[in-house]
Amino acid sequence: PQNIVQMIGAVAAVLAILGSLVHVARHLKYNKTRLRNCTIRILFIVPVFSIVSWCCLLFEANKWNVVVLFEGLRDLYEAVALASFLQFVFTVLGGPYRVAITLKAESAEPVHHIGPLRKCLPSFNAGAEFVAIVMVGILQYIV
Repeated sequence: PQNIVQMIGAVAAVLAILGSLVHVARHLKYNKTRLRNCTIRILFIVPVFSIVSWCCLLFEANKWNVVVLFEGLRDLYEAVALASFLQFVFTVLGGPYRVAITLKAESAEPVHHIGPLRKCLPSFNAGAEFVAIVMVGILQYIV
C-alpha cells in the first residue's frame, strides 16, 4: 500500500472478511434449515464489499478507471444479496401466498399511508396484489 489509508483499509477488510467467514463456516456446519443458502449469500456481502472497497482505495487514481468495474461487481452482488433477503423473508413467513392470506385476513378495509403521504397516495388493499407489487418493486430495484 502506498499510504496509510490503504493500509488501514487493508486491515479493516481482512478483519471484516475473517469475521464474516467465521459466520459462514458456522452456518455451513450447524445450519441445516431451508434458510441456510440464502443466509450464506447474505453473509457473503461483507467479504465482497470489503474487497471491493479496498480495491477502490488501491486503484482510485488508475488511468483506466477500473474502479467502475469493481463498483459494478459490488452492485451485482448487492442484487444477489437483496434477492436472497427477499427469499429469506418469504421462507420465514411461509411463502408469498401465506403472507398475502395473512395480510388479507388482518385488514378487511383499505390501508392508508402515514402522515402527509395519505394526501397524495391512494390507500391500498393488503393481500395478494400488495405482495405482488412489493415483489415486483424489489425485483425492479435489483435489475
